[in-house]
Amino acid sequence: MKLTNKRTDTLIIRAGSNSEWDGCSYAIIDVSDGYLERLNAIADTVSTTVGKIDGLLNVSFLDSNVEFFVDIPEELQLTAEQVWAFVEDFDAEDAFTWPESSLDCHQVRIGRMGGVYWLAYGKYTSEEYFSESINIFDLITIK
Repeated sequence: MKLTNKRTDTLIIRAGSNSEWDGCSYAIIDVSDGYLERLNAIADTVSTTVGKIDGLLNVSFLDSNVEFFVDIPEELQLTAEQVWAFVEDFDAEDAFTWPESSLDCHQVRIGRMGGVYWLAYGKYTSEEYFSESINIFDLITIK
């Protein structure tokens, strides 16, 4: 496994949590099978529709493509300047540390300017686990 600037089926992005006792540092998103293209199509629709509806900031969808991790293998650690990167030869069986909470209600939220982020909630605590926001329009242009 290694980080790359080329588009692959796996995206890693910085993440955080509002939990006082548990946390996460990274989210890994499975972007295979046209996933980014579907998000891009939704973002296009949202960008033209949201401005017409006062007070609507974003749309949310249930999304099982994201997992949150406290720690990941060293070769996947992002540099201080990186918010996200694609991952080559991703192997989910490697040394990943999961949050202690069971996470539930995984979602993706897309805003009117193409900002997208992923989140989940602690199953019994309702604490939020969330990725950094990135621009889907920038992400989709990478080949």
